[in-house]
Order: sequence, then structure tokens, then C-alpha cells
Amino acid sequence: MRDYARLAGKVVWKRTPEQFIFFVTSKCPQNCKICFYKKGAHLQEPELTIDEIQKISSGMPPIYWLQISGGEPFLRDDLDQICGIFVRNNRTRLINIPTNASQGERVLEISKRALTANPRAFFNIGISLLGPRDIHDTITGTHGSFDKAIACYQALRELKGFYPNLGLNFTVTQSIDNEAVLKELFDLLMREYQPDHIAFNFARGLDLAHKYSGSSPQLYLENWNHLFSRVLQRERYYYDLPLKSLLYAVNMLQKEITYQVASRDRFVIPCYAARISTVLDETGNLYACEMRKQRLGNFRESNYSFRAIWHGPHAENERRSILRNRCFCTHECFITTNILFNVRMYTALLCAWLRYGLKLCWAIPAPSSPEEAPCDAK
Repeated sequence: MRDYARLAGKVVWKRTPEQFIFFVTSKCPQNCKICFYKKGAHLQEPELTIDEIQKISSGMPPIYWLQISGGEPFLRDDLDQICGIFVRNNRTRLINIPTNASQGERVLEISKRALTANPRAFFNIGISLLGPRDIHDTITGTHGSFDKAIACYQALRELKGFYPNLGLNFTVTQSIDNEAVLKELFDLLMREYQPDHIAFNFARGLDLAHKYSGSSPQLYLENWNHLFSRVLQRERYYYDLPLKSLLYAVNMLQKEITYQVASRDRFVIPCYAARISTVLDETGNLYACEMRKQRLGNFRESNYSFRAIWHGPHAENERRSILRNRCFCTHECFITTNILFNVRMYTALLCAWLRYGLKLCWAIPAPSSPEEAPCDAK
């Protein structure tokens, strides 16, 4: 209840982050076309050590949602310890970890350790798939990567029977290389593997000056509506969490807003980057968002003081710039928190709940036409 009361208060007072995106490593054995990390970037500066992460975390306020990122996060043998640090120091309750599943045994072993040591935290592990087998292997630049991903998912699914705090999804990112085949992929995944969720994302560009990847917003709309039609044919879809239908509605409203931004290139919703959300890279740089290249500060340079960075001049300048320039993009993690902590979005959220959340629970047939306009979230 204390956590929920704190979150409710953030709707009014957005002073510290509740979503913390942490790029724990830039290392990765694959070479995906859509990745924004330059090859060899990890050789430039040493990554944060576990002791440094402990220092950073100990000076931070409570954080509900930890979004691990990379690189390939499971290349860090201490990933379970990193998660445990935030659970203990910052009362973190939701931890998302994406993986390309190239290191299946490592993923399984580290996941076991993290789940066992942190029973009060919910871990959502997302297996990245970018298309049917041949398309996926081409995009990742790694032969056999599709089969490795499926094998890792199946091993984790067996593990899920022993850990109620484990959720599994497939993470599918639409790009110009796979946008035409995603309906086929969704049909395959829903038919053969029954995931808790398929997290569907729209590939974004490298920065605010190049915020779009060239993928089709119209195909994004059609693909997501096709996925939803498949969802309604499944029982027990989505995570078994409190307020399940509302959480799913947030997810789908986020899709509607992403589509509006991408198709119309316009501001739709205020962004709370550097207020509710923030990003830490593997070398200690803190950003409002990875799309914005202005650092708020560096933990190594600030003696690992979150307070010094968060209340420093660079952070204040970024907040003013985001507000003044009505910053917008298709970063779906940020759009999610922008919905949850904006009371003006609650009418649109109610609309999304009626359109999607109730249907998820009651299995009302999906709209027959993918062209139906979504709720307009203004």
C-alpha cells in the first residue's frame, strides 16, 4: 500500500523517477540492423562495476519499475546481483529484462538466481524475435538465432512453473525489414507457444533529429490489430497481476499514441523524461532519455551522488527544454509512464479499457477491420 500511495502521489508531484532504464552493458554477440549501439562501443570506457552500482542505488529514492537494457544484459554474470541491489535499496517491484537468448544456459541460470533471491519482485523476461526464422536470422546477422531464442523460451517456460514471480513474453519490434511478415510471426507464436504476452514495439530512430526508422505506421496499426484479434482467441492471456485488464488497456493506449505520433509526426502527450523516467548507461552517464543526447551528469564524476545530478543545472535545463519544446517521439516505455502519471489521460485510458481491457477478460470478438480508428488520445 505504501508503494501504491507513493505512485498515486506522483500524478501530482513528479520529483523523482519511478521508471529507471539501465543499459547494463553494450556488449552483444549479435549484430542486429536496428541496434543503435556502434560495434566496439564497449571498448571505449569500462562498464559500471557491481560496487559502483551499489553506490548509485544506495543514494537513489524508491523506484517501482526497473527496465534492464543493453547490449545483451545476460552477458553480465552479476545481472541477478544488480537486480537484487535495486530490490533491496529502492523497493523495486517490477523488473523487465529483454534478451536475444543467444546464451540460453546463462539466461536460465541467472534467471533462477534472481527469481530465488527476490521473491517479492516480478520479473518479466522478454525473448526478442524479429520475424519468422529466416527473417529473424537475417536481421540479427546470426544463423540459428531464431532456434536459440525458441529453445530459451521453452526452457524458461518450464522454469515458470516453479516461480510465480516470473512472466514471459516475446518482444517483437517492427522495422522496415520485417513489417510485412509480422502477422505470420504473430500467428506462429500464438499458435505454438502461448506466451503470456507479445510485446509489440515500433522501431525508433537514433535521436530526436532522426526519430523515425522508416517503418510504416499504417502497417504498425494493421499488425497490432491483427495481434489483438489473435489475443481474443486465447484464454489466460497477459500477466496474472492485479488490475490485469487496466494494465493491458495502458499497453494498448500506448500503441494508439505511438501510431498517432508516427503517422502524423505531432505532439500527443506531455513527456515526463527527467521527472518520472530516466536512463543510465553502462559507463555511468545519466540521461533524461536515450533519444536526447544531453547528459544530466555522470555518476563517476559526481561521486556517485544521484541527488547532485538530479538537482543539478543540466537536469533542470533538460526538464525545461522538454516542456518548452513539447518533446515527443515513439519511445514506448516513456509513453507508458506518460499515460500512467497524467490525470488528463484518464478519459482516454477509460476508452482503451472499454475497447481492449474488457474484451481481454470477456473474450468479446475483435473489430473485423484493422482500419478502425483508435480512441483519439488528446
